[in-house]
Amino acid sequence: MNCGTCKEISCDNIFKDVPTEELMRISRSKVSNRYQKGQNVNVQGNPVFGAYCICSGKLKLSTTCPETGKETIFRICGPGDIIGFRALFAGELLQATITALEPSEVCFFSREEIQRILTRHPEVLLQVARKFGKMLGNAEKTIASLTQQSVKQRYALLLVSLHNSHGDSVENKINLKLTREEVASLIGTTSETVTRLTTEFKKDRLIDIRNKFYFILNKSKLASLSEGGMTVESTPPGFFSARTLEFFQ
Repeated sequence: MNCGTCKEISCDNIFKDVPTEELMRISRSKVSNRYQKGQNVNVQGNPVFGAYCICSGKLKLSTTCPETGKETIFRICGPGDIIGFRALFAGELLQATITALEPSEVCFFSREEIQRILTRHPEVLLQVARKFGKMLGNAEKTIASLTQQSVKQRYALLLVSLHNSHGDSVENKINLKLTREEVASLIGTTSETVTRLTTEFKKDRLIDIRNKFYFILNKSKLASLSEGGMTVESTPPGFFSARTLEFFQ
């Protein structure tokens, strides 16, 4: 994929204001790789040598408890998202494992290339600051959600948020396959509770599940159910973890 013609960069990517000719030069320096579902892009604890830009597909950022093996998902990323900036700027090791949720194409930009881009195009820093600001706001909402909302409200909010970020407005379908365990990790509960609430939501005609995809049947009722001191908006998935800001890698 050529950065100069990438539609994800032209939309809401931090490189969106970089001139096309510069994007063409950047494109020649990147490394593009394809990953299958379940394949790791990078692993928690590794040194950070650059940043990743998702061209297509979806990735999750997660950690696994060494004692229990329990996975905690901190963020779900889609096309146009950048992963690695926070750890790169902070000079830290990678704080989460990056795994493909579906076949994905990911571009890697080296530390040296990113530093060159930021030096020549300070407007990119403004976009990075804007992204960090959104992540901070989402982290604050997370704390409110985990302390003030019931699991049922958090599940409803997750579904509305995922539909806003990864939804198909024609079919009302969430274009993302998540297991019960992954959903449970995102909202801080057990897979058994997710199963019970899913059955309840289906009975109330709020959602349907076909071929492992969620279909939103009544978004307004889900949004109303999710309200509990929080405003439902197009919030990037993953804000349910209280450490979301830390994992703007």
